[in-house]
Amino acid sequence: MIKVAETQRRGLAGMGGRAWETSNAWNPAEDSVAQRTFESRAKDIFRDFPTPPASLSYRNKAERRKIHRLVYAGSPWANIDSIEAEAFELLEKDPAQAERFFGNRVVSGSGAAFDIEQFNSLARPDITVSRRSPIVLGFDGSRFADSTALVACEITTGHIWTIAVWERPDDVSEDDWEVPEDEVDAFVDDAFKTYKVWRMYADPFYWESALSRWSAKYGVKTVFAWHTNRPRQMAEACRAFDTALRGEDFTHDGSEVMASHVGHACRRDLTIRDDTGKPMWIIQKERRMSPKKN
Repeated sequence: MIKVAETQRRGLAGMGGRAWETSNAWNPAEDSVAQRTFESRAKDIFRDFPTPPASLSYRNKAERRKIHRLVYAGSPWANIDSIEAEAFELLEKDPAQAERFFGNRVVSGSGAAFDIEQFNSLARPDITVSRRSPIVLGFDGSRFADSTALVACEITTGHIWTIAVWERPDDVSEDDWEVPEDEVDAFVDDAFKTYKVWRMYADPFYWESALSRWSAKYGVKTVFAWHTNRPRQMAEACRAFDTALRGEDFTHDGSEVMASHVGHACRRDLTIRDDTGKPMWIIQKERRMSPKKN
């Protein structure tokens, strides 16, 4: 309800009023009103956000009780035993929700595909990829509604960065906006001129003619169609990306757009399993037609 909050604040500003927001800890994958307010650089915001020590484990019963006593210290009417009982039951199905609501810790929801805090910690905006460095390009696009992005990965280091992203403005309808294909062509061409592109993988949906054009221009052994509607292949790609986030060599450029998309990605388990017997999964939006891009 971000638009509702913004409307309320505009009204308050016009009347010389003030806003008082109360909330549990937010899910960092949601870009909520609470998160925006807390992270704002405005000087006139007073924040009261008691956070328990990171050394205390929420899964440990004794330490969890210490956490509850700390965060509910200013609420003498709260019954710690009742909170513990509810938190313990919720831990079985959605531990992240329990920790956010009762432990007042900012942790990603169980539906989040990737650990956005871990992803953000790997940002290295100071890295500059040298010209003619061997890279791989990735392209996925929409035409009118969703996002279109061209990203790159340096093969030798695993560093990824955003080359260009096109997103329809929120105040413009799908009927009045379309991704400028000539701009996309220009950025693709510049990438091939600047770097040694070993492979380009592009989802052809909506961009079949462009992909054919790129393949003819840059080589059929360089530009490949990579369909994202193949469950097993996508699941393997998601697993590889998740594994990279947990490693030591992965870095990215710290792009806010990239972080937003990674944070909005939700996990959907499949019926197929990997060679260890674990269920495989792919990413999706939090709900159909969600404005949160991923």
